[in-house]
Amino acid sequence: MSGLDIEIIRHALETARSNGFVQVKLNHGDDSFRAILDPNLSVNEEADSEEDDAFGSFAAAEVSDTFEVKSPCVGYFQAGKTEAVVGAKVEEGEVIGVIQALGIGNDVSCKSTGTIEEIFVKPGQAVEFGQPIARLKR
Repeated sequence: MSGLDIEIIRHALETARSNGFVQVKLNHGDDSFRAILDPNLSVNEEADSEEDDAFGSFAAAEVSDTFEVKSPCVGYFQAGKTEAVVGAKVEEGEVIGVIQALGIGNDVSCKSTGTIEEIFVKPGQAVEFGQPIARLKR
């Protein structure tokens, strides 16, 4: 990718994240770069031919209106300082709980703003790494 400078790509990714974009596409001559920034994207198998020409067989992505907050580690779930309840609006970065592992508290924080639709675990319940803790709607 001689036409796409790494600093330009880095700047595009930072700008996209800070403005809430879920994907980045860059073209420069014959070079192209594409990144998906939201792990909660679903893949649409019916990508248009222009997308296929520019990015190979990579399918177009669609944003889901719900996402899950997952456990950052193995341990026991405890409620956060502010009790997370169904229907509560939470902001990006807000802590909705803590996973206690070997006496150390690990925050469970939201990666996006949303409203809690469902809570999957109860205080004191053992959880695995990556286990869904709650489902939120954007």
